[in-house]
Amino acid sequence: MSNNCGHLHGSLSGRSQLGHHFSITAALTNPPISFIKHQLGVGPEAEDAESLRLELNTLQQKYDQLMEENKELRSRTTLKQDFNLDHGALI
Repeated sequence: MSNNCGHLHGSLSGRSQLGHHFSITAALTNPPISFIKHQLGVGPEAEDAESLRLELNTLQQKYDQLMEENKELRSRTTLKQDFNLDHGALI
């Protein structure tokens, strides 16, 4: 096995050098693979994003429901106040 990086790995055996080269290659290629997967919407990032979208959708539905309920309650309160004012009653 030729030692192209002899100055870096002078004391490593051939097998150790090969393992070291593989770990360097893995370290250099994994971040880009992660980035590509993220851009394609694959992997844990996509699952997290989908989970957050579902949670956002659920919260938006609850918010809309509460806003509608609030609107109805305000309407009832206004009607009750108008009725009481028309009939001279105090609230």
